[in-house]
Amino acid sequence: MEGTTAKDKVQNELYESFHIRNGLRQEGALACVLFNIALGKMIRDANINQRGNIFYKSVQILAYADDIDIISRTPKSLQEATIALDRAARRMGLEIKQAKSKYTIYGTKKKHAENVFKVKHMTFERVNSFVYLGTLITTDINTSAEINNRITVDNRSYFGLVNIIKVKNINRKYKVIIYKTIIKPILMYGAETWVLSKADVLRLGVFERKILRRIYGPICEGQHGDQDIMKNCIVCMMRLTW
Repeated sequence: MEGTTAKDKVQNELYESFHIRNGLRQEGALACVLFNIALGKMIRDANINQRGNIFYKSVQILAYADDIDIISRTPKSLQEATIALDRAARRMGLEIKQAKSKYTIYGTKKKHAENVFKVKHMTFERVNSFVYLGTLITTDINTSAEINNRITVDNRSYFGLVNIIKVKNINRKYKVIIYKTIIKPILMYGAETWVLSKADVLRLGVFERKILRRIYGPICEGQHGDQDIMKNCIVCMMRLTW
């Protein structure tokens, strides 16, 4: 985009044009591709181990697009890895944003750790939880906190669609499709890593039944070979869930 000009637009008012010396158009499809290529080279140049798991090495890096997580056994190896990553980033014209970067500690030593982690010119705030690739990770590996977070996020999706689900002239079959394709995947995101307690299972069941009652109503007309009217039809729920 070298040599091009652009203008800022606020509502219907255009401001004076300005020159663009480098970079790409905001939200352009090519920008994401080139950024991922540059980020991939930066991580390779940093020479931080990406394979296996932390049980067999002192430091490891996890990276997906711009979500980068450095895992280390000791503060020293964490400092060295951060410096190597920062050096490689600057060669690519990138910079680690300290305000969005956090650090946390797992294990028995976390009570005596400092509230900030300093690496040369950078200072990182210590937190008890952070979100990585959409999953809430806590210092005590509390799955219940992640489940509560997923229910909260899914509630927003549900209430955004509740007017459609409440409409009586829409067939239940299509409401079930909406539930299975839009609402349920948000709730179950990352479920493969959960270690569930009985309370967690109960909480997930309560949330699901709330939506099923909204779809099927408090009374379900028998559709399973008899004409009896059944309240809270378990057959409908099982058919929908499984």
